Amino acid sequence: MSDPTAASWLEALLNVYSEVPNPEPELINGLITRSIIIDYALLAFSRLHNRTAVVDLGCGFSTRFYRLGFGGFNIEAWIHVDLPEVLQTRLALGQMSQCELAVGRDLCNLEHQSVPLSPSFEFMINHLFLLEGVLNHLPKDKAKYLLEHMRKVCRGGTVLGTVMTERCKETLSEAYGTPLPLWGVNDTAELETWLKPARIDRIWLLGKVASRLGLIRPIQSDEASGLVFLAQL
Repeated sequence: MSDPTAASWLEALLNVYSEVPNPEPELINGLITRSIIIDYALLAFSRLHNRTAVVDLGCGFSTRFYRLGFGGFNIEAWIHVDLPEVLQTRLALGQMSQCELAVGRDLCNLEHQSVPLSPSFEFMINHLFLLEGVLNHLPKDKAKYLLEHMRKVCRGGTVLGTVMTERCKETLSEAYGTPLPLWGVNDTAELETWLKPARIDRIWLLGKVASRLGLIRPIQSDEASGLVFLAQL
């Protein structure tokens, strides 16, 4: 995975991440594999749909827009959504293109914000919401409200998201001594129930990464470390 923008941003943000402990290689490989799955799922969606708006919720310092390069795809808008202070730092790293937009929102307090997550609902046809590594870092009731809010303001939109399993949550909490992530699911059935009335179209299981990057050994849902899902609101 070639990502020169991420490399340059990491160098600029070394002071921000200096206190963060180095993750285990298996965790790094798992995150990369998760990103590859989302990249390919997003590319497939963009090829099938005209006039698409991608809404990257909790975008942080994601460089997916630059890594994939959407000059030849059906992406009319890419909207980065995060806390205003995060976006301020992000914007200081480089100028955005004409189809990018930054929207400051607190995903934990949407009930107190009258402005929608994206200003594009009026004129865009297809919305793809990215929720990579976000849901499990919100309180479970707030994460559920976020999905309900998305369905309310953009019924028929698509969500490409990730959730961590309870098994992986416990492992990470023990390894790093932090309360994050806040929750996890036990299996795919629990995820499907929790997401209702959203309808899952596809689920990818994440597990122990094989020696060759991007290859995942066959795993059962009860031993997966995370799930990537594509669902209709």
